Amino acid sequence: MALAEDQDNEKSILLFHLFQNLTWSDHSSGQINKKFCGLVQNEHSSVHKLALRQLVYTDGYILKFHFFYNQDDLDEFDTEFKCDLYYFDNVFSNLVIEPLLAKAKRQNKLTIGNGEQFITQGGAISFVSKGKYLSIYINQSMLDTKQYVFSRPFISNSTIVN
Repeated sequence: MALAEDQDNEKSILLFHLFQNLTWSDHSSGQINKKFCGLVQNEHSSVHKLALRQLVYTDGYILKFHFFYNQDDLDEFDTEFKCDLYYFDNVFSNLVIEPLLAKAKRQNKLTIGNGEQFITQGGAISFVSKGKYLSIYINQSMLDTKQYVFSRPFISNSTIVN
């Protein structure tokens, strides 16, 4: 199995665990689903693998997956239906997406991506590949949000980046 495929499998497992270690503060809104918007390269992404596994719950919410292959379609969907969290596949995490990340941050939306550049552009959580190993980086500024809270074990097993 190729390294990229191995890492996509590992990312889908890490995403699952991330959602099990996340608490949302907006339970009074009456919302039962969270819209997970993935900007992905193809249908073999880690979030596709996660979506195919089973229903994915996060703090009592069901994740509803929406996949986009270009940023314009994501922007259009988000304008009309409002994404609750975003995932950026490898290729998109390395593009200049600072305006989209800044908008998500202003709206207290969770952003997940790949690589150190994703964090430096303002993303919340990033999968960083070190050889054949994956690490989870968390942007320090995202730990102060009131919209969502990560469990202590999840934070302690991640790298906090300023």
